[in-house]
Amino acid sequence: MVSKKGSLFRSLAPLSQTIAEKLNSDDSRNGVRLLIQLAVRSLEGKPIQEGALTKVQIKTITCDELCELYALVLSVMKMFFYHQSSAVKPETLKDELKDLRFPNASAQDLASVLTGPRAAILSGIASKRNILPKLISVDWRINITIASCYSSRVLEPSVTLDISMSNNEKRQFEISVSKFHHLRYVVATVLKEMALLEKKRIFKMSVP
Repeated sequence: MVSKKGSLFRSLAPLSQTIAEKLNSDDSRNGVRLLIQLAVRSLEGKPIQEGALTKVQIKTITCDELCELYALVLSVMKMFFYHQSSAVKPETLKDELKDLRFPNASAQDLASVLTGPRAAILSGIASKRNILPKLISVDWRINITIASCYSSRVLEPSVTLDISMSNNEKRQFEISVSKFHHLRYVVATVLKEMALLEKKRIFKMSVP
């Protein structure tokens, strides 16, 4: 439950200040409603028609900003339901949405969805979604086979990795030294790409 004004959505403030404040209450309400409908379908796991976002018309923002606005709407809904905040009063919720620069009409529409008849269903779906297990630890060691009747890879070093997951699952696999270096290269490349993505405006928000 929200205990302090603006506390639930505070991590979304940087994005909302650059996107939501560009909305005009008279011009954008229908567009925001369509974005809310798409976000609801996404939460329910229903397919979204290809090019659905391109059909949303809001004159005051660009196509890229429209995608960011949809991300903002979806993030608001996910954050609300994942934090089990359905007990918050509609007026308090509306005030928090206004703090995110949503116009009064759009804040009313979004608050109605978050606290309306379908809220319990959406909250149940959000809470039951499968969460991928997290990596807890990785242990490694170098193995060298001195003699073997079953393998020709004698005196060839290999790397054994023991992985522990948050769901108590443990995995072990063995790779050659060359494959291990390739794995290091791939991981480093992915981390570099993630760092570049995080510099984009839509990702510049802290985790609550």
